[in-house]
Amino acid sequence: RVKEIGNYAPKDVVDVAEAFPENKFLLTHLLRLSLPSLERAGKLKNVIIDTNGLSCHKRWFENGCNVFTAYDAGELADMESTEVLKILVEKFGLENKLVFGSGYPYSLWWNYTISDEVQLINSCNISDTVKEKIFNMNMKRFLPGFNNE
Repeated sequence: RVKEIGNYAPKDVVDVAEAFPENKFLLTHLLRLSLPSLERAGKLKNVIIDTNGLSCHKRWFENGCNVFTAYDAGELADMESTEVLKILVEKFGLENKLVFGSGYPYSLWWNYTISDEVQLINSCNISDTVKEKIFNMNMKRFLPGFNNE
């Protein structure tokens, strides 16, 4: 289907994860803040969602259009990045689903860096426990062989 339409929407990615529950999926760019897709993905055991690109939210433009947010991002489209992250943790209950993502080196095209992504999470008004989950523990839990201890 992607070949036919030339791209995909967050809904399409969640459709694939739902269709293959025995496989694990890392969904990127916070599903472009698509509210229905985030709600659906939050219920799937075979999914984690990375924070890739959130630091450039409201700055990711292509051909004059902000392309980070999906058409169905709703209230999240107008919030600051740290507010978005806090809402995803507190309102959507995604603290056990979110993992750090940077998009490096492609992030440089849109003028954000790994440091920007780390700083965003560290400056967000969420607990240190949740930050540790995002940076470390959620990925270790999701991919058991990932544990380096």
